Amino acid sequence: MSAPPPDNQKDLELLKTDLPALLLRHQQTVQIIVRRYVSSGMFKWEDFEDTVQSVNEQLIVRMPSIQSGFNGTTLFRTYFSAIVRNICLSLYKGSQRQPKMFRINESIQAAQDETSDHHHIEHARQLFKVVMKQFDYKSDLPRLLFLLKLRYKIPIQKGDVLGWYPRCPREDFATLLTAFGKDYQNWMEKEIYAFIAPIMNRALKKENSPDSLRKWTLGKIAQIIELLNGNPPRAAFNEETLKILVEDFFSPFLLNQE
Repeated sequence: MSAPPPDNQKDLELLKTDLPALLLRHQQTVQIIVRRYVSSGMFKWEDFEDTVQSVNEQLIVRMPSIQSGFNGTTLFRTYFSAIVRNICLSLYKGSQRQPKMFRINESIQAAQDETSDHHHIEHARQLFKVVMKQFDYKSDLPRLLFLLKLRYKIPIQKGDVLGWYPRCPREDFATLLTAFGKDYQNWMEKEIYAFIAPIMNRALKKENSPDSLRKWTLGKIAQIIELLNGNPPRAAFNEETLKILVEDFFSPFLLNQE
């Protein structure tokens, strides 16, 4: 039996370890298939970007089932392409069309203004939750949520630690809560990663440097923002609006004037 093509082997690795990266890797496939349907007259040319975004929103929701449903009898690209085609057909029938995102970023930035758009903010909240589910394998999601709190200097709680370090020694646990369980706005980024790296290395049985931990966090943030924005981009999320979504995720406050 011949060895699988290198591209397929990379897909299989990402299917096991990094679903967001796998989705981003196949954006060209999504665009090619949508472009074919546009050429056939199924969608209008002016709706190309909206259609790509709608397909991506469906894919984000389906990635866990795509992961569990792939049996390896075909190339992953073939399997993925079939799913994209089915989503396009469903969108054409109008049964699964998702709300457009073009006002979400502006609505979040104006969230405490009486003119804020409730629908778009709620959609942004739900989309953020769906995107975060793509990181839910092994201990990555609890670890990522913990590091997002540290990135945006949000006080941590007991569950934030035990999610990725369930057997955390009492000494480490006390150290973390003492340092980050209250306001720590005066801490420098370098100080935070230098402080957390030894404890996280003990939990994960690794030897990552503080800078590699920082780069891992920034890489995941870049993936989150790209998934939120879509490809081609239909929104303009950045770290500032992501910070707002993260804060709202832990302690909902957007539109609380209602």
